[in-house]
Order: sequence, then C-alpha cells, then structure tokens
Amino acid sequence: MNLWSEIAIQPKLLMEEDAVGMAHPCSLFTQPGTQNSYYDRRYRQGPALVRARRPYVFKTAALGIALTGLSFSIYWYTLKAIGQDDFDDVKVPDEPRKPIENKK
Repeated sequence: MNLWSEIAIQPKLLMEEDAVGMAHPCSLFTQPGTQNSYYDRRYRQGPALVRARRPYVFKTAALGIALTGLSFSIYWYTLKAIGQDDFDDVKVPDEPRKPIENKK
C-alpha cells in the first residue's frame, strides 16, 4: 500500500478535526502539538497576531476610508462630466441603413 491509499483508508488517524467535525488539510503535514502559525486550530487570530496588528489598525482604516472616498469622488466627477455633454452635433439617421448583400 502507498501513502495515499492509507490516507483514504484511515483519514481520522492522520487529520485533526475541529469542533464542527471537519478535518484540516494542513494537519496532514504538521506534527500534532506544534504551532507554526499566528492562527489557532480554528483559524482564528492568535494573541500574538492581534498584538502585532494593533499599531496599524487606525492607519489601515484611515487609508481604506481615503481610498474609498477617492474612488467615489472620481466616479461622481466622471458621471457629472458626462452628464454635461451635449450630443446635438451627432447626426442620427431617420431610418437604419440596409445591410450589404454578399454576392457569391
């Protein structure tokens, strides 16, 4: 038997389950009891990650609000500029042109 057939036969021995009963695929490649991430078993932020992100929360939120405001202001300006266009100089035909017939 190869490794993949053993995994198919005994998945519960190789994969940890969370509270919902779903197995995490990354638990196949990590040893039990080791933590190599800033996230816990349920993929929630750990205390170290929360502490590391705390100084940047206000700056990130301010930048997001500024970029959103810039995007909406460009969108509003574009619609305002297009709304002022006057298309009186465009000639619109009274009846549509007839299609050209192919001669073969």
